[in-house]
Amino acid sequence: MRVVVVTLANHIDAYLSVTNPALDICAFVADEPNKAQPIAAKHNRGNVPFFPYHHLKECLDSFYFDKVINATRSPVHSTVVNDLLSYDVPNNKIITLINLDTPILVDTLTKLLEVYKQNVNHFKIFVTGVSHTYHAIDINQFKLPAISFSYDSQDIYFDYKIALEAAAAGVDKI
Repeated sequence: MRVVVVTLANHIDAYLSVTNPALDICAFVADEPNKAQPIAAKHNRGNVPFFPYHHLKECLDSFYFDKVINATRSPVHSTVVNDLLSYDVPNNKIITLINLDTPILVDTLTKLLEVYKQNVNHFKIFVTGVSHTYHAIDINQFKLPAISFSYDSQDIYFDYKIALEAAAAGVDKI
């Protein structure tokens, strides 16, 4: 998949720390490209061109891409989505990953996985997914014991990684 990444300079390290290295990033758009570029280089992305945010439209017009990844932080992410939509980027081509630079989200998920692994035989239902799952499924309504790993703006890559962790803990069926 070929992507354009919209991020803030102080978020690029967190984003690239969790990004699949095989992802084809054709361009970065950042608030401070000169500050962000050396950070990208540390993650072997030094050859990817950077554009300032005020050149977002020109960047989108210049590159073929399958998706635009919005790796910003609340409330900036809403502004970026609105700008992308105004530049005729279809909603289904926008992936929003917010607050990756907030360790508490990663720590919470890690701790929840540890609780799950220590009590794997207790749970009969395992839930993961994006905001639709997070907001639509009330695990307290299940008759069997359930655990939810769904979060807002979680993408399929992280769903898959979480499911792999669950499988490694001894889950027979996912």
